[in-house]
Amino acid sequence: MAYPPTSSPNPGGALAAGIGMTLCCNLVCGILTIVFAAVAMSQHDPHDQDRFVRYAWTSFWIGLALGVVGWLIVFGAYS
Repeated sequence: MAYPPTSSPNPGGALAAGIGMTLCCNLVCGILTIVFAAVAMSQHDPHDQDRFVRYAWTSFWIGLALGVVGWLIVFGAYS
């Protein structure tokens, strides 16, 4: 039996976060976040939409962590 998602997914928020990441921090993960959010927006099944929104947010957090580590390495090397 299929159950509805526990929370309503927000692909628009993931899309905005992906655009911000692409411009500021991590190009590859930002593009992945944008793609997953765009795919989530095109899904009509709430379970598929929720799954792609989770993929988008996961790629966002991975990209943010890699960006922070990269900045720490850059600033640590020159300090």
